[in-house]
Amino acid sequence: VTIFNRNLWWYLAVTGAVLAIVRSFVISKAAVFEPASALEDVTQYTHYIPKRWRRKGHTHKVYLEFVALFQNCLVVFCQEIFSVCFVPYLLWSSFHDRADDIASFVRQFTVHEEGLGDVCGFSTFDFEKYGNAKFGAPVHRQKSERSRQGKMEKSYLNYRVTYGDAN
Repeated sequence: VTIFNRNLWWYLAVTGAVLAIVRSFVISKAAVFEPASALEDVTQYTHYIPKRWRRKGHTHKVYLEFVALFQNCLVVFCQEIFSVCFVPYLLWSSFHDRADDIASFVRQFTVHEEGLGDVCGFSTFDFEKYGNAKFGAPVHRQKSERSRQGKMEKSYLNYRVTYGDAN
């Protein structure tokens, strides 16, 4: 049987596909949106919940702060594509006079960590190699070989205060 030059099976297939797509947008009556429990679920994975968010997961302010921290994947992807295109131009136009300094820093402070690959030496918290005795490191390195203003030591201490002995 044909209707408007289309087989009846074609109409049945299109109607079934449309019905399947539309049914995926219907919210179950049993499903109740509880922002507080949803925020607790996210906290289990991120280990981050500011005190100002507690018991306020239903507010628009918390929603806006959360969305600012955890952006949509499409937005992040577009930002990454933009940065891949824009950063070389920025380096070429604005930082061309500092290119040697940037390359020297990368060359001097890149270390290889097993299981991670090449990383910035300061991120390894190697106080023997990059320490500043003014901020509690066991050794005092030359100015060109240590973190500025004890940033590495301060970062480590802040981590210990926040998370204790957790590794």
